Amino acid sequence: GIQVSSADEDVAIYHNQIYSYGERNTGSQKAGIMIGGGTTGQCHANVINEGSGSGIEVLGRGANQVFNNLITHAGSLSTTQRAYGIFANDALIDLSTPFLLAHNTIVSAKTDGIRLYGSTSYTHEIINNFIVDPGAEETYATDGIFATEPEDAYIYIGNGSQATLDGNVFRSQISMADFVDTTAG
Repeated sequence: GIQVSSADEDVAIYHNQIYSYGERNTGSQKAGIMIGGGTTGQCHANVINEGSGSGIEVLGRGANQVFNNLITHAGSLSTTQRAYGIFANDALIDLSTPFLLAHNTIVSAKTDGIRLYGSTSYTHEIINNFIVDPGAEETYATDGIFATEPEDAYIYIGNGSQATLDGNVFRSQISMADFVDTTAG
């Protein structure tokens, strides 16, 4: 995977293909892309497939934009840990600009498609994401412990965080996503 921390301006993580990340299953080193504390900038146009942790983790200082990424099977290499397509936590924000999570395609994340935590007063934007087959949908429908509705498996907003949700599309099964194999001619 890729990890960036303490890069406080103009970070651009893009056009990477990351497969089988976090194979050592080492704590705090499992994400496909980790945008760590003190970091701001863009993460876009990446393909992230099959790993032990979340596809993208955003713990940056604010003004973080995560868009146009394809994330598949986040957490599939872990047998115990929760993993998300995108995990964002705004506890380290010191800029006045919230997160933007937009136009991402997230397929078969182990737990939630997108999970947002934090304690700031910022209203983040989660817009136009396509989330298919989140692993926790059925669990949330029956356990009532970590979420109140099965829909929380697509986008879960926790710990007092706030977000504007707009244009996000959800499908419970891959067969309902209408994906097309462009190589099939």
